[in-house]
Order: sequence, then C-alpha cells, then structure tokens
Amino acid sequence: GLDNLEDRMVHVLNTAGEAMFVTSITTSAAFFANAVNYITSIKCFGLYCGLVVISDFILMLLFMPAVILFYEKNIKTNGGKACCVGVCPDKFCDTEKHPDNAVVSFFANTTFDGIFVTFGELIKKYGWAMFILGAAFGVPLAVFCKDLSYPTSESIQLFHSEHPMERYQLEYKDRFEENSDTYNFPAIFVWGLEPTDNGNHWDPGNFGEADFVSVDFTDKESQQWMVNFCANAQASDWYEKSYGDDCWIDTIIAYMEGDCSSGHATNACCGFNATRDFPFEEEVFKKCSAEAGQMYGSFYEGWSTPRGVWFRTDDSNTIKAVVQFFYTNKPHSNVFETAKGFDDDMVSWFDGQLKSAPSSLQGGFFISDLGDLSLKEAIGEGAYESAGVATLVAILVLLVMTQNL
Repeated sequence: GLDNLEDRMVHVLNTAGEAMFVTSITTSAAFFANAVNYITSIKCFGLYCGLVVISDFILMLLFMPAVILFYEKNIKTNGGKACCVGVCPDKFCDTEKHPDNAVVSFFANTTFDGIFVTFGELIKKYGWAMFILGAAFGVPLAVFCKDLSYPTSESIQLFHSEHPMERYQLEYKDRFEENSDTYNFPAIFVWGLEPTDNGNHWDPGNFGEADFVSVDFTDKESQQWMVNFCANAQASDWYEKSYGDDCWIDTIIAYMEGDCSSGHATNACCGFNATRDFPFEEEVFKKCSAEAGQMYGSFYEGWSTPRGVWFRTDDSNTIKAVVQFFYTNKPHSNVFETAKGFDDDMVSWFDGQLKSAPSSLQGGFFISDLGDLSLKEAIGEGAYESAGVATLVAILVLLVMTQNL
C-alpha cells in the first residue's frame, strides 16, 4: 500500500508526526517558560524562540513534504533511486559500483536498529527502574546543589587570572586616576511611595508610574522622629562624614530659624528657635515646609538620583513623598556577595529605625545603586521558576501523548 510517494509521505507523517509534535511542544514550552522571568529581555527572548520552534514544526509538516515531493517528481534525475546527498549522478547511488556507500547505509541502519530500538525496548521493560535510578541521583543534586554560583569579580573575565590584560582589569586599573571609576554606595531612604514595579514587563521602555501612599510628616511625633533618624544615620558607622549630607528636615528648620529682617521668608516662617520651638505646631510646619520648598525649588536638579521633598500640587501643599540621600563609606562593588552584604546590613539597620517610627512612616524603604545585584537575583530566581514551569509542561505533554503513567 506504499507504492507511490504520496502514500509514503503520509505514512511518514503519521508515524513521525507525533514524535515531532512532542519534541516541538516540549522544546517551545521550555522557551515559553521564560515568560515568568522578571527580566524583560529574557521574557522576550523566550517568547521569540518558542514561536520559532512552533513555526519550524508547522513548516516541517506543511512546507517540507511538498518540497520533497516536488523534488522527487521534477528535479531528481537518477532513475528513481534514492540519494541522500542532494542531486547526484546515477552511478553514485549504485552500491554495487560504490561499495563504500553500501557500508555507510548498512552502518546507519544498524546503528538505528541496534541502539535506538533496543533502548526503546529497555525503557518499556525497565522504565520505572530507570526512573527511580535517575531520581536517586537527580533529587539529591537538586536539593544540595540548587544554588547558582554568582560572579565573584567586578568584571567579566575573558582570560586566565595571570594574563596581563586580566591583571590590569582586576588589579591595576584603579591605580591610574584617569581610569578609576570607584565610588561609594549611596544610601537612599524613601517615604510616600510603594516599592512596586507596575510597568509593562513586556515593554523595556515602559517603567510604569509612581504609586504614592499616604504619609504625614507634619505632626510633632513625626518631626521629632525624623530629626532623630537623621542624627542616628549621621552617627552610624556606614555614614561618610566628609560629605556632610544635610537632612531635608534640617534644611527646613534652618529656613525657619532665619532672621526675619533678611526677607528670605514670610514673618510666619522666620525667627524661630529650634531649641525652644521644635517640634513645631502642625499648621506652622506644613506652611513653612511648603514655603521653603518653593524657595529652594529644584536645588537638587542635576543629580543622577532624585532626592528631596515632593509636595502635593493641590491647595493643601502637604508633603507627598520624601527621598533622603546619604553617602556611605562603603566602596561600590558589583561582586554579588559584597553588594548583597551591604544591602542586607542597610535593610537591617533601617528596619531597626522604623520600629520606633509613627505608623504613617513605617512604610519607608531603602534603596541604593544595586542594579547589578537586582539583575543577578532576578536571573537566579527566574531560572528556577522557568525550569519548574518547563518541567511541568513537558510532563503534562508526555502524559497526554502516551496516556500512560
């Protein structure tokens, strides 16, 4: 019943199509599983590769059979004999004149029948035993060797450690002032914002919008706590004293202590004595902080990291958000363990400070120049999630196609 090419092609597609479908679906699922990753470029890469695999499968079912039949009927000129090396002379496919070709053909058939078919029969007979044996080795490895190895150097190493170019990059570069790019980690404390990423994770250019939450810095308890917080920060072992960063509330207090004769402020917001008058009355502090904000304006403009006080644009003129910036004495590093240690220490210190904060200020959070650390952590977490999703999809496909546990 397989006398003509069309029947042979239908038979091949019926027998091999299922295997092609399973391998294509499981492979594309492995790529599509990257959709759960937090990194936009990895998500897009997984989507693209998954669609490519599906497209290749469709082409193999629809386009390739038609091309093969067209070639067999219209282009091939070797008397109907099969040739595996493209267009070739008749004598090349004659195994009697070219015994080497017969040896190759015999070896290929023997390899397939002797290895793959035998392996398939072993799976049928001892499948559960092989599964248990694989699990016995795989599960301990997954449990005890699950952590990814994070980078331990500042830059990507291309040569061995003793290579002159690597020694310059890792040891000598910062000794040349014009090549030195060392700086310290900043410490940034934020109130009035929710630390969430509400942008479109499939669009690298969409950063989302600021998600503001309610804060109150005007009551006396909040004023006093903020002054104490700034004093504690400036007295901590991580604070870089050579920069002398001012706290935003100290700037407002200094504004209110100014001499009324200087004309820098209205009579309602000058001539105060912090020792005597602080913490200020709520209405006074709200009015004077807004007035100071209008006077100083965008005096933080030009900094790469936005910092300062944001006010509501309505008639209330109340404080909407605060970003307090300090320099630290901790040298910046892209080494994972160093950056992770700094982040953990600062988060722990800030959490300790927030324990005594008024309820409206306890939602503050810490950030710094930790983009490289965040990227590595996101890739590491996404790798496990993607692997889990891909494994589940592969198992589901196999169960559906084999209908056998």
